[in-house]
Amino acid sequence: MDGLEAGEWARDITKAKEGRWTFRDRNANLKLGDKIYFWTYVIKDGLGYRQDNGEWTVTEFVYENGTKVDVGNNPNYQPENPKPTAQPTPAPKPNVSGHPDPCVASKTVVLGKGTICKGALIFSEEFDKSTLKDQSSWDAENKFPDEPDYPFNVYMPKETMELKDGHLVITPQLLENIYHKGFLQESLDLTEIVEVKAKMPAGSWLVPEINLEPRDNFYGNRRYESGLIRVAFVKGNPEFAKKLYGGPVLSDTDPFRSQLMNEKVGIENWSNGLVLLVDGEQYGTVDPGEGFYSIARLVPECKIAEFQFYISLGLRVGGVHDFADSSDKPWKNRGSKAVLKFWQAKDTWLPSWHDANLKIDSVKVYAL
Repeated sequence: MDGLEAGEWARDITKAKEGRWTFRDRNANLKLGDKIYFWTYVIKDGLGYRQDNGEWTVTEFVYENGTKVDVGNNPNYQPENPKPTAQPTPAPKPNVSGHPDPCVASKTVVLGKGTICKGALIFSEEFDKSTLKDQSSWDAENKFPDEPDYPFNVYMPKETMELKDGHLVITPQLLENIYHKGFLQESLDLTEIVEVKAKMPAGSWLVPEINLEPRDNFYGNRRYESGLIRVAFVKGNPEFAKKLYGGPVLSDTDPFRSQLMNEKVGIENWSNGLVLLVDGEQYGTVDPGEGFYSIARLVPECKIAEFQFYISLGLRVGGVHDFADSSDKPWKNRGSKAVLKFWQAKDTWLPSWHDANLKIDSVKVYAL
């Protein structure tokens, strides 16, 4: 492990069970002699206690009740390559004895909470509930999106969202498949440190939405006047799919729509600008200078970083800004029948939606 990275397993244990704080992964396949490297962070009474550089060696197997397994008489537990039994390496003691790390106040502001300590995990979602109704931290939207991007889809949870194997899976569906053939013609007029682990969708004209949106559109929302932060943005078409972007959107049209976007993805810090990362590796920064307003010509004294933002997750199709007009695109961005043209070309793009779902494994937010 490199420092305090998430590692192969990362969970927040919020409740004790039978007096023990336990994390289980029943899919883990360990062998005798394997080493597990770990770190822990405990919060008690608002103070943080951290233990770094933990290491443990697998020397035996046990049943659920704690009884040791006789490896010789149970072939199910026989390792493929037996290794000599090793004594466990004692875990290092916490870097303080009886006293927590001092809390250094963070610049991060959380609605309804007081002072936040730097590095504190302030939001975590593992999507480990059994049903969508149990996901109390999220609200599913039902709406026809319009300006400023006018995408060609409807946002609706019915048959498009599910929890599966610890992931939130968002899958594009044709309304005709959900209702009946001809439904469109009958019903529609066709004229902070933010860490997201996700699989992007593949398919022509698909756009994943992993964003930070302003809670209060103080300067308006018609043309992104109040800003938008794209945590991850990649177009689903094969010719575009190799470029992953992240950064602020300050207008609905270029140059201020994409001028500050960086290739790849991830946002760590934007109190003094943006630091962008992918798989923990920094690849770009965005310096706001005197403020993003001076670049995007927003209202004087507007500071985008002072707004309160919420995380939005979704998947949309087409639109009038993200795909430049070309001979391969079935609609024109300024065309009055863009949605109709797109639908009439269904046979050209639907076959490419063989791996079209957006699969989100986890969402975490840390204080700066």
